[in-house]
This record gives sequence, structure tokens and C-alpha cells, in this order.
Amino acid sequence: MKTYEQFLEDLKKLRILAQKHCIFNKEEFESNFEIATKLAKWVDLKQQYLMYYQQIEQDKNKLYRDLYEYYKTEYHLNIETKDELRLFIETDKNYQEIFQKYKLLKQIIKFIDDVIDVLKNKLWEIKYYIDWQKFINGVV
Repeated sequence: MKTYEQFLEDLKKLRILAQKHCIFNKEEFESNFEIATKLAKWVDLKQQYLMYYQQIEQDKNKLYRDLYEYYKTEYHLNIETKDELRLFIETDKNYQEIFQKYKLLKQIIKFIDDVIDVLKNKLWEIKYYIDWQKFINGVV
């Protein structure tokens, strides 16, 4: 599994790639195939990061349960409420590391979804541009 820093680096690379793929480019009007290829790449990236996300979510839930059991049964202080228990669990260093990855992966997946939406809209932009060019040139 990747570290938090590796996921952050991935997000930076994805942002750079998104800037290249989402820019309005006249050469792409010749072929919708390029956009479809880019769209497929981003869908594949989404699936890859969803797998990471699901694994991290499982790890987070398992650690939460383990910490819950520890603080409920083995911890020497008497914890009265669920809020106190949650406070102890959420301040645990291991839990914070996993939760940080979890939140970052959620952000990466949201970013990828946004890029996919932009690429889908780009197909419409191309259609409208072609229709406009036909109108301007008198071809209907």
C-alpha cells in the first residue's frame, strides 16, 4: 500500500495530466477518438483509486474496532461515554495516519470524477463547435 506522501504525489501528477487533457484544443475536433481514449484512461484511474480507497476503508474500520475494544476492555482508565471513546480512538497516531490516507483518497476520487465530467462535456463542446463552423461557412 502506498504512503500518504505517495498519494499526495499522485494527486499532483493527476492535476498536471488533467490540465493537459481538459484544455480546449482545436486538433481534437478532428477526432472524438482522442477524447474517448482520455476518458477511458481516467475511468481506469478511478477504478484503481477506488480499489485503494476500499482497502484503506477496511483498514480504517478494522483499526477503529480494534482500538474500540482496547479502550473498552484493556485500557486502565474508565471511559464513560462514546464521545470520550471516540476522542481516544481518533487521536491515536495509527488511526490518524489511516484516516489521513482515507480522506486524501476520497479527494483524489472526487477530482477524477470532476475530470471525467469535464471530458464528457468536452465532447459536447466539440459538437457545438463543429455545428457553429458549419453555420458560419453556410453548410447546414
